[in-house]
Amino acid sequence: MKILVINCGSSSIKFSIFDIENNEQVLKSEIKIFSEIENELEQISEILKKAGNPPINAIAHRVIHGGNKFHDSAIINDEVISAIKSAIIFAPQHNLLALAGIAMAKKIGPTCHRLQFSILLFIKQCPTTQLLTRCRKNGATRV
Repeated sequence: MKILVINCGSSSIKFSIFDIENNEQVLKSEIKIFSEIENELEQISEILKKAGNPPINAIAHRVIHGGNKFHDSAIINDEVISAIKSAIIFAPQHNLLALAGIAMAKKIGPTCHRLQFSILLFIKQCPTTQLLTRCRKNGATRV
């Protein structure tokens, strides 16, 4: 099983393909963001083509915050996308970039044997006071 992992950050898009059975990373790449993220995201398909379009069984996205509904990995569906959108206030730049990555990965989907989108949340253990401070700095008046 090969998993494409995508991390859409504020200055670059990092992605790798991991072969789970052989416990190895078979592709690693980074694309700097210079203009619109959609332009850079399209480069992922080009890099995959140059690598011989390796079979991908799953795609995982790094998402900073999934709101109060998602505290663990989840298959990305409309409900999860809605939760990521509603949590934009907690991580405005990162969640918007992650949503762009998720939308782009749907285009890669037809080439996958079994496509599962997983959400990886990294704010699981963040104390509530830090989250509230972050929200207020981003303009939230009610949390």
